[in-house]
Amino acid sequence: MELKEILPELKRGDYIHFEDFYNQTNKSLFFTALLIVKDEHLANDLVQDTYVKMFEKISSIDERQNIHYYLVQITRNLALNIYNQRKKEIGDEELLLLKTGTYHLYPHYDECEAILSVLDEEIEREVVTYHVLFEYKFKEIAKLVDKPLGTVLWIYNKAIKKLKERVVR
Repeated sequence: MELKEILPELKRGDYIHFEDFYNQTNKSLFFTALLIVKDEHLANDLVQDTYVKMFEKISSIDERQNIHYYLVQITRNLALNIYNQRKKEIGDEELLLLKTGTYHLYPHYDECEAILSVLDEEIEREVVTYHVLFEYKFKEIAKLVDKPLGTVLWIYNKAIKKLKERVVR
């Protein structure tokens, strides 16, 4: 079943297809959080928090909107809040060193992480991940990262050029 078919059921309090809904959304939410907080356990917590927030506001969600995109926005905002909070508490240098978990549940994560580590800026990793892995349109990414479309395209092209130079040799 598609997400747009499951959402009206969830709004009515019918949770019979929630597992399908969860299975179709949880990985992209997890990786969205992981890209920002760099902690597997915290990323999982943020995914759960995303679903809680969704259910708190489910009656006001427009069924015509892209619910998956809506959930990614919630996850991203929650992760950025945690990241900024942790940054204030422990400082930039220690935050960069924080990286826990094995990501064993997600095949090929290590390879993706190694490739993305070539990119210097977090925003480059985000834009490439959203476009290549999650297949978001650039317009959606621009809205998600709160940057103009032209900037997102420039970031993406710059990141792809770096990847081609450093990875594809």
